[in-house]
Amino acid sequence: MNIFRRLPYLFKRISENLRVWKFSRYEVVTMRILFAFVIYQTMPLGKPFSNLTQGLFPAINSAISNKEKNEQFRPPLPPIVELLPNSSERMTFDSQPSPNGIARLVDLTFFSNDRFVSLLPWIVIPAILLYASGMALPITLPLLTFISIGSRTLSNSQGAINHGFQLVSAILLIQTSIILFGWIYRLIKKRHFVDRRQRTVRDYFIYSTILLCVGFYMIAGYIKLIKSDGEWIKNSPYIGIQLVKTDRQNYYTNMDAKHFGQSKVRWASDMLEHPNFTRVFMGCGLCLELFAFVALFGRGWCAITGLMIIGFHQLNDEIMGLMFYHNEKIVWIFLVNLPFWLVILSRKIRKDPALIPLLSDEESEPEALPT
Repeated sequence: MNIFRRLPYLFKRISENLRVWKFSRYEVVTMRILFAFVIYQTMPLGKPFSNLTQGLFPAINSAISNKEKNEQFRPPLPPIVELLPNSSERMTFDSQPSPNGIARLVDLTFFSNDRFVSLLPWIVIPAILLYASGMALPITLPLLTFISIGSRTLSNSQGAINHGFQLVSAILLIQTSIILFGWIYRLIKKRHFVDRRQRTVRDYFIYSTILLCVGFYMIAGYIKLIKSDGEWIKNSPYIGIQLVKTDRQNYYTNMDAKHFGQSKVRWASDMLEHPNFTRVFMGCGLCLELFAFVALFGRGWCAITGLMIIGFHQLNDEIMGLMFYHNEKIVWIFLVNLPFWLVILSRKIRKDPALIPLLSDEESEPEALPT
């Protein structure tokens, strides 16, 4: 009976935590700078930007040239090569044989045009620097969003779909929407937007990004259930067959007998031989996606959920070769939010808020970690 008496209190606490959080300036600046680096990595700039470290720091490239050295700090981080300041390769597609998304309405092959590619760094790099500094966001964000969505739509219009850049483009789109809303509001009302709880555009800018990340994983989980008619967990052991097919495909693509093409594919046989264990194991991953919304219950829940999602990605990489390194970096930046916890830890240790960066006067201590 005591549990039922506490239910109204619990629902009240949950509803309070589900409201938009307030973010300190140092959080917003840190997140923006780190995400600017991820944006740069996803831009199709081509050479010399796509192999920048090879030209500037050849020793680094040679030190991580083999798979073992590249993975030596993983987990918890993505492979070292994914943390280097290299952009993506340029677009090389001169047609849209299978138009996808906006490619059904617009010819996006200009992203592969030599003249446009040579001009692209002069657009992208200043825009990223302005984004990182927080300046001219109503101009820079729409530009970066269009380039991100347009170039990846062209790539996805070749007959195969790649989801590795999807979250980056979606975040740029939602951030653009928030910034343009704040800009239009200021033009009409002649003042900055502030809601009833004193939340500003800055707070909505970050919170909407966190909300999008959470929704991204929840949608992935529900799609699994919908597409499998609710039998995804039951049929999960058959993923082992797909692992064998992928291994054989990788072997014939790379001819790398050291890592692919073995008589016994790692993990695949275990999945097929122990189906119930596989169902429990894969079911945990599905539950993590379905219940990712618990990240919105408070700062502690957000950080813990983020760390679990990172572990989930690393297991997918290890077992199935599904690599979403940009997603991992985004989760580190927005969900785990290490700078916030380092500042809080410093406050607790020093017990002197004057010695460290502070949360603003209107902000409170973070929500306690869940117990």
